[in-house]
Amino acid sequence: MEKKFIKLKVITPNKILYEKNVKSVILRCVGGDKGILYGHEPCIAILDYGALQVYVTDKELDVLVVFGGIASIKDNTVTVISEMAALPDDIYKIRAEEDVEKALARISESKLDIDVRKAEIALRRSLVSRDGSAYPLIKSGENE
Repeated sequence: MEKKFIKLKVITPNKILYEKNVKSVILRCVGGDKGILYGHEPCIAILDYGALQVYVTDKELDVLVVFGGIASIKDNTVTVISEMAALPDDIYKIRAEEDVEKALARISESKLDIDVRKAEIALRRSLVSRDGSAYPLIKSGENE
């Protein structure tokens, strides 16, 4: 029986962060989560901040943290392009927690000279980093 997989590639400006043949992917999109399986119709998705769940096999899950971007799905290939993305092991949980606290303090300041929108974006990034660092990255073996 032919093994059906999709090729996933996550690209940031600095490097190809992740490239592997996988069983399925769940993308965190602006309009909600989108599951991608073998044979998915071609489409483009706008990504939100959040976890990219990668099912390498039925029992192996890799998780990446993606801070927005776009995903192209075509010919059983998912290409994610993001300005910023990370593996959970690369996010320092203590630093992420400190960033959340700093962003919350900045928003709660009564001064009107801060850019509230920028502070909210910083808070959102910090929360996603902190939550993403809680995922264990399961080291996968060779592709099946």
